Amino acid sequence: MPGRGPVADAGIPAVAQEITPDWLTHVLQASALGGARVTAACPTSIGTEEAFSGGRLYRVDLTLDRPVPGAPASLVAKLSPEDPALRSTMRPANARETAFYRNLAPGSGLPVPYCYHAAQDAASGASILLLQDLTAARRVPFTTGCTAADARRVIKALAIVHARWWNDPALPGAGGPAILLDVPFRVAWALYPARLRNILPGTDLPAAFLRLGDHIAAHEADIFARLTEAGPLTLLHRDPQADNVIFTEKDALLLDWQFCGKGRGVQDLAYFLISSLDPTLRRALETELVAHYHDLLIRAGVGDYTLADVWADYRIAVVGKLLLSVAATVFLDNTGPAKALWRAADLQRLLAFCDDHQVSDHMLRQA
Repeated sequence: MPGRGPVADAGIPAVAQEITPDWLTHVLQASALGGARVTAACPTSIGTEEAFSGGRLYRVDLTLDRPVPGAPASLVAKLSPEDPALRSTMRPANARETAFYRNLAPGSGLPVPYCYHAAQDAASGASILLLQDLTAARRVPFTTGCTAADARRVIKALAIVHARWWNDPALPGAGGPAILLDVPFRVAWALYPARLRNILPGTDLPAAFLRLGDHIAAHEADIFARLTEAGPLTLLHRDPQADNVIFTEKDALLLDWQFCGKGRGVQDLAYFLISSLDPTLRRALETELVAHYHDLLIRAGVGDYTLADVWADYRIAVVGKLLLSVAATVFLDNTGPAKALWRAADLQRLLAFCDDHQVSDHMLRQA
């Protein structure tokens, strides 16, 4: 891909073809290239079947004008959606992810890929991330779900994040609507049953689940406040599911921080166990894994949060999973058989958790 001369203003590429050698040299030189120049850049689309957000992922192979020890041979570029309407919908989420990689991730020791560049244009909503390419790392398909060993590694990653920001006065804020792409839950819930039937024809939601959604829609301000303002508070990923995790030889790294915010850490724990384990496996391991999470927090120095506190918060935490599942069903791209299978597995696991733990509108009133 030919260069286009020196870049005075880096800007944000609208399409992969604008990720040019000169643009990459401009944004990477200080952090990664050691004074070298990128002479060729070849973007290849990846992850097209799995993506729900409309964001575009590319692996970008790099050629430099001279060898530089430690310089990346390739990067992963994450661009905002090309469709203007979807880009507008995802603007708040992409702003959160960009801010996370610019302000919170550097030097934090958090279990995330290294970010070389993060930028968003506030006016257009266009954004880009240049992330470490972990080619050798392993991914777990969402519909397959995590094994017991994988689940323990993800829980360790979540505990690291939560312990780092536990009741920290510098914890970044996030209001309730942020979890739903800045759209009120009542709007998404009104559209949800019809949209779900369009994706999964013949689906009938249980009456208890419909009552639960109705209650949340009617009292969302109070419920959101309970989830995001009543401590102990920490930094939440808020979408920690199998396909937002990458497994290296020893660790689990958390991807896709578009919905990050604050709340009780057990919300992430419940979200992960609901979404990413087959219900039979979750039921078999749930007691062990919840205790493991609590033990990791205690070892990291978290106090005044008992195992009983974890369990008390755990059942209520299902609300966070329900909220994002509804929003993703209604507002994101669910076209194609692979995404229908994904949506079916997500719903089945959510309904199983609600049934196992007797989650209901009555439970929320009493909590």
